[in-house]
Amino acid sequence: LENDEGVINELPRLTARIAKKDPEQMRILLLAHGALVVENVVSDEIMDKLSQDLERDPSGTFFGRKGSFAGEHSTRNAGKPLGESEVAQALAVHEITVGAVESILNPYCKRIILGTCSAINVIPPPNAS
Repeated sequence: LENDEGVINELPRLTARIAKKDPEQMRILLLAHGALVVENVVSDEIMDKLSQDLERDPSGTFFGRKGSFAGEHSTRNAGKPLGESEVAQALAVHEITVGAVESILNPYCKRIILGTCSAINVIPPPNAS
């Protein structure tokens, strides 16, 4: 993170053990710094699997399926990892991730729903005029 003087500060860090045990520490650090590194949440093998999942399509473009809401002639990028990787899906709802989100939002929300704020761009069919 870069401060007003252009100095890059390291992100605050917690171990997964502390983050699980005390979500309040995550909340304090997230509110103060806007980001946080939680170390050793998952194994190297899981991160390797995530990398493999996401390297299948290096273009960074997700194409909607025929008949889907997005449609086959559209692209979406923000939700791409969740659409292509069960590992990414599991990380999004990991108990530490959910604990951090709940520690900040629970006072203001009855229910929390994961969203991606995706933009959908419709690509005209090749024979369109």
